[in-house]
Amino acid sequence: MAHGPFPPMLWVFLETHFTTRMAQAEMTNEQEEAHDQINQLMNRLAGARVTLFKSKKAEDFQSVGMKCRECLLLIVKTFAQTQMVMEDFCGGSAGDGRRL
Repeated sequence: MAHGPFPPMLWVFLETHFTTRMAQAEMTNEQEEAHDQINQLMNRLAGARVTLFKSKKAEDFQSVGMKCRECLLLIVKTFAQTQMVMEDFCGGSAGDGRRL
């Protein structure tokens, strides 16, 4: 075969893995932090998805909503910039402020 000793799908995986690792080696600290925050967000979203599909009671679905809210707060904390906020904005709830 043209792919050498590896099956084609494994070859694609290895090539993608090594390309990603090379890109990560060249990242600045700021890029690494952003990458880590995005990974954290993706893990939280995956957890919310798992909880959603396992949910059977109203309380279970409520916890999915809470997990999604936490994801939204993490997105805001990660990507928000002060120039995005209107000057006359009165702010959110006290609970939101504690989490940010």
